[in-house]
Amino acid sequence: RHDHVQGVHLRNAANLSKEWEPLLSPLALEQNYPNPFNPQTVVAFTLDHPSNVVLGVYDMVGRLVRTLGSGQMGAQRHEFIWDGRDGSDNDVASGVYCYRLEIDGVVHSKEMVLLR
Repeated sequence: RHDHVQGVHLRNAANLSKEWEPLLSPLALEQNYPNPFNPQTVVAFTLDHPSNVVLGVYDMVGRLVRTLGSGQMGAQRHEFIWDGRDGSDNDVASGVYCYRLEIDGVVHSKEMVLLR
């Protein structure tokens, strides 16, 4: 069995020099990659200002499958891995899932496909 860390935050742009700051777009929720995926995918977004964020994966009936990240996050690009497991560390079935990013009360979402 592999150790899985919920909400793995891969990298951020905190160490970029100040001249890069104007290049950060306003909020950008990217399409996950790869998509379709197995065994894992990367979900990324960019914040243009520090924000309170919740990033979750949902099934197609709207049930929360797993929270990938939450809390105050800085103005930069953020990447998280989803390994196809739920919040109890169980594999989920193949299918279409939605990832939902809530930033200061505003919701953005995209779909992704898990193939087992």
